[in-house]
Amino acid sequence: YKNEAMLADKAEKIKSEYNEKLSKEQAGLLEEEIQINLTELYRQLGKVNEKTPFTGPFNLPKGYLTVPLRTTGWCNVDRYAIINTTGRNTINFTDSSTRRQALIEYAEAKVKVNNYDDYDKLVCYLLSDRLTSFQFMKDSNKVFKEKLNQMFGNSLIVVGSKGNKTFYWDEKYAKAQEYSVNLVEIDSETLTRRINMRYNFAGTESIIRDIDFSLYQHAETIRVAKIQAREKLRQRIFKVVYPCKDTLSGNDVVASESLQ
Repeated sequence: YKNEAMLADKAEKIKSEYNEKLSKEQAGLLEEEIQINLTELYRQLGKVNEKTPFTGPFNLPKGYLTVPLRTTGWCNVDRYAIINTTGRNTINFTDSSTRRQALIEYAEAKVKVNNYDDYDKLVCYLLSDRLTSFQFMKDSNKVFKEKLNQMFGNSLIVVGSKGNKTFYWDEKYAKAQEYSVNLVEIDSETLTRRINMRYNFAGTESIIRDIDFSLYQHAETIRVAKIQAREKLRQRIFKVVYPCKDTLSGNDVVASESLQ
C-alpha cells in the first residue's frame, strides 16, 4: 500500500508538471502563428511587420492571449489577424488606402478513425513544419477536425491505445480533406524512431514528448484499474470471511492479506 501511494503521488506530480509546461507551450504556439500570419499579411500589403510590443484586448474570443502588436497606424490589420488566427478562419484583408489585398487561407481537415470505439484512447495531432510544437485536433462526435493554415506544411498523426498495445497512423503534408483511416499496431520505440525519421520539424520533439506522456498516463490508468479491481475482490472475500462487518479497517487489511 505504501508503494502504491508513492507511485500515485509520483504520477500526480508528473501530470501536474507536464500539464503546466504543455499549457505554456500551447499558448506560445498561438502567438507564433499570429506573428507568422502578420508577417505574411504585411508582406502582401507591401509593409514590414516590426513586432512592436503592444497589449490588447481587442474584443477577442473568450480565453484570448496577449500578443505583440504594431501601434503605428496598422492596428486594423493586427486586430483582424489576431481574431481570425485565434478562430482559425481565412484572413482576407484589403488596405483601404492602397486597395491592395492580403489573403491567408484556412481549410478544414477531418480524420475518422475506423473502429473508433475499440480503442481505450485516441489522440490526433496536427504537426506544422513552421511551428515549434504541435496542436491537438478536436474530437467532435468521433471525428477529429481542425482548420489548417494553408501556408504551412501540415501533417496529421493519430496514436491509439488499447490495453497494453499502441496503434498509429500518419499523413505527411496532409490536405484539407476527410481521411478515413485504419490504425496499425506499433511498439513505442518503433513509433518514436518513425516520427523522428519522417518529421524533421521544430515541433517533432514536443510531439514525441506528448506521446510518451500519453502512454505513461494510459499505463498508470491500467495500474490504478488493477488496484481497484483487487480491492473490490478483497472486499467480497472479506464479507464472506467476516459477514458481521461491513468494510475493511486498517487491521482487517492485514488479516485479509493473510488469506491470499
